[in-house]
Amino acid sequence: MDAPRNTSTVARIVVLAMALIGVAVVAIVYAPDGTAPLRTAPLWMPLVVCLAFGVAELAVFHLEHRREAITFSISEVPSLYALVFLDIRVAVAVRLVGGLAAVWVTRRPPLHKLLYNAGVFALEIAVGACVLRTIVSWSDGSMTWVLAGGVIAVGVLTVVGVVLVCVAIAQFEGDFIGTALTELRSSVWIFALNATIAGLTLAPALVTPWLSMFAIAPIVILWIFVRQQGKIGQTLRDVESIQGFAGRIAGEVDLDGIGRATVDETTRLLRARQAGLVIFDDEVALMTISAGIPIVGLPVRTDDLRWHAVLHGVDDESLGGGRVDDLCAAPVRSDKGVVGVLVMRGREGAVESFTETDLSRLRTLADQLAGAVSRGLMHRHLQFEANHDLLTGLANRAAFERDLTDLRERALQHASTAFVVMFDLDRFKEVNDTLGHHAGDQLLVEVAHRLTRVTEPGDLLARFAGDEFALSGLRDSIDDIDIFVRACTSAVARPFNIDGLELVVNASAGVATQTGDADSAAMLRRAGDADSALLRRADVAMYHAKQNHLGHEFYRDEIDRRTPARLSMLADLRTAIDRSGIELHFQPKLDLVANVVCGAEVLARWQHPTRGSVPPIEFIKVAEESGLIRSLTDLVLEGSIGAIAALDARGHRLGIAVNLSTQDLLDELLCDRVERRLEQFGVEPTRLTLEITEGTLLYDGPRTRSTIERLHQIGVHLSIDDFGTGYSSLSYLRQLPVTELKIDRSFVTNLVVDAQDETIVRSTIDLGHNLGLQVVAEGVETNDVADRLRVLGCDIAQGYGICRPLPFDQLTTWLVNTSFATRQADPTRPLPW
Repeated sequence: MDAPRNTSTVARIVVLAMALIGVAVVAIVYAPDGTAPLRTAPLWMPLVVCLAFGVAELAVFHLEHRREAITFSISEVPSLYALVFLDIRVAVAVRLVGGLAAVWVTRRPPLHKLLYNAGVFALEIAVGACVLRTIVSWSDGSMTWVLAGGVIAVGVLTVVGVVLVCVAIAQFEGDFIGTALTELRSSVWIFALNATIAGLTLAPALVTPWLSMFAIAPIVILWIFVRQQGKIGQTLRDVESIQGFAGRIAGEVDLDGIGRATVDETTRLLRARQAGLVIFDDEVALMTISAGIPIVGLPVRTDDLRWHAVLHGVDDESLGGGRVDDLCAAPVRSDKGVVGVLVMRGREGAVESFTETDLSRLRTLADQLAGAVSRGLMHRHLQFEANHDLLTGLANRAAFERDLTDLRERALQHASTAFVVMFDLDRFKEVNDTLGHHAGDQLLVEVAHRLTRVTEPGDLLARFAGDEFALSGLRDSIDDIDIFVRACTSAVARPFNIDGLELVVNASAGVATQTGDADSAAMLRRAGDADSALLRRADVAMYHAKQNHLGHEFYRDEIDRRTPARLSMLADLRTAIDRSGIELHFQPKLDLVANVVCGAEVLARWQHPTRGSVPPIEFIKVAEESGLIRSLTDLVLEGSIGAIAALDARGHRLGIAVNLSTQDLLDELLCDRVERRLEQFGVEPTRLTLEITEGTLLYDGPRTRSTIERLHQIGVHLSIDDFGTGYSSLSYLRQLPVTELKIDRSFVTNLVVDAQDETIVRSTIDLGHNLGLQVVAEGVETNDVADRLRVLGCDIAQGYGICRPLPFDQLTTWLVNTSFATRQADPTRPLPW
């Protein structure tokens, strides 16, 4: 039983104890056939039975399973001897003397507990005596009936004792019925077994008490053996449960999940009422997770003096080096130092306070936990890096775009106006070119701080790339948004002090809004994806503001359709295509099975004379919308097929992959153009792979399918690019003559830290192989990812971890110097596909 919570509870225990003693006295007085012994015994019998009661209490042992404890005792043997050979009054006396003496020596309980135990012992003997004498009085009093009645009586008095203990526990914790049923359910078979053993020892003693020595001796030896085996079994079960702990938390990568699983498992495995886990990041408490009532006073830093002994293994009196009676603590250490502390308080089960064994088991759990916590911290850092700009600490583009859907829904719910602002710094390139990138980084950080100070709760500020920032939020009206954007541009316009120089850098801002009504939301949906439409419109407005030095501008349809930027890009793109201003870069592909370079993907690059590097997504979209895509595709095809021949001449037998747009597949002359250039350079069709996206398969299916079939007939290989990001039907993969699947980089980049991504990649690889297709993984940036792809059975990998896209001359140099082998220009040696 636990220590009393208050005086009234102790008083109730004392009253119950006195009541039990009173009932025992009444039972003795009115016992059937009086109090005299049922069988004559020698004078030494009371002393031996008294000593046996003491030994039985001292020999008690417990087997703990989770939060339950099963108690094993041989007190039934002396109880049965007392009921048969002793006067009831003497039997009660020897039970009290022997039992209470052993309880006092082993446990030193408070007085109210000792008194209650006395009442329980007295009532047990009194009830057992009444049951036995009732059975004997109804029978002929033969040895058989005495023996059978004794076994029944011992079973009854044991059940009575358990029920009375549950009554006392209920005074502190409540739920008497639940506690009693649990105890009886887990121990009833033990009662029956012990009662039977007691009957076996009594049988020879009924012939003559001296024969009891021969019966009891084997029982004592057996009991010692069983007790030792029970302790060994308990130890093995404890070790096995702890060994399974690491497996139960192995599937968790999120720190919250790891912490929750840890504290739950700690309370279960170590039978603690409370558990707490503090996780440190850079020596500061990152989070505290508790099971049960939170433990107060846990450390908030690794240099907390109160926890110095536990965290750093210094011997002093703090927590006794890790343990006090009701609290245990163990540090969680990784190769980087202390990353956490695991604490538990309040032991449950047969033992009321923690032992050195409990502390040792807790330290074992902490050691197994270290790897999971380190993995969780790494996952947290990777998640932060995936959703934040590392320079400014702001959200990045991916996080910003994910928030836009929620923003628009909140606008509709609250009848507010959602807005997106795109900022671009004027003359930022001059700062980088004049003062260096270090100064440019300082400027970006300061801009982030200034914009952050202007924002309001609920706003989200992000840095996209370079000197481009984005901001979203809700306001009551367009006027409020206008005032807010002016405040932002004014904050940026104040002079900056960078490396002792005073700089003035203005910001151009573009604003797109969605009012909190269904018509506005529908209009955005008609313009395309509502989230991307808001961003695109803000970007259009920002560029208009920048070109016209307006400071900030709200999106209007007319500036989107007549922006000089769009017309200028179209004209410049036409010139770049006509004058070979589009450069081809080649990104090598690695055969993961043979570990050789087996090919390359061609990527178009446009270095604009004034805009700088123009992203392919921008100029390819302009090419598709303006009809320039055919000329652009011809330029890429001619350069790619020519590169195959040039690589052969240099001794490298590689395949080349080229991306096609939807417009290309709708062109009925595409196959003729491809075939003509293959003949021009004398290149086998199988050396060329044309990549198409999933969305292309669903666009004008009959025409695109016809083009794909013709390409297959001339021998060109076809690949599904960015597989998993579109909505293509599996029937297309089965029906169309594609030879390759390319897994999108979004699933590959975090493969080793994201279990869901690994599941998707594994399933895609299996799907591709089952369909007879080769599988290529994009976005391979580390050796760990490449190694994992090998294990999963992926065929080919490409990404920055192998090589960045290179111009042709740099590619040939890289092929000569790379540690990967390349396929030689031997026509008899086939490519991997």
